[in-house]
Amino acid sequence: MFLADYNGDCCKFRAWSPYQSKLAAALLKGIEYIQIFEGTKVMYLGAASGCSVSHLADIVGEVGIVYAVETSPWANSELLELAKRRHNVVAITEDVTLPYKYRRIVVDSVDFLFCDTLHHEQLRLLILHARHYLRPGGHFAIMLPGAQQDCVNAVNRLHAEQLEILDQISLLPFVHGQVMAVGIYNPTIHEPLIE
Repeated sequence: MFLADYNGDCCKFRAWSPYQSKLAAALLKGIEYIQIFEGTKVMYLGAASGCSVSHLADIVGEVGIVYAVETSPWANSELLELAKRRHNVVAITEDVTLPYKYRRIVVDSVDFLFCDTLHHEQLRLLILHARHYLRPGGHFAIMLPGAQQDCVNAVNRLHAEQLEILDQISLLPFVHGQVMAVGIYNPTIHEPLIE
């Protein structure tokens, strides 16, 4: 954290390294459709120790909230400490494969869902959480393997689940072998057939 002059005012700034945060890397690379502003409700799957979560908490401000979901025991203590210091961070230390287990904690829909887990079924986790928590028209981001065929398969599967990819970008040189894809959740209402 450092102080600097900004348009004649003394402001406090924080460094957000693209080498330590995939979200920072994607923003620096110019990805579009990251819809996170003051007041946004964010769910972060795979929050780890909370580096990116703390920056998101700064962005969403006093009226926003960041639900940080992490199951890894090594990261939970740091994430819980972060949640104690910041009232707009809610640490959830539950099994990410069972999103219904934290329905009492996350009572409203979220505006933005970020999925960066090490789980081998990451696409399924994004789909489950979108159905449970992401509001219709809400945005999401997911980390995908950098191989072209993997990205094509992921885009097709997400499309079938009403999660439309709007943009994707390689995170090189900051993160090797991964692509961030962002999109929008468009659940459709199936009308009954008219005979």
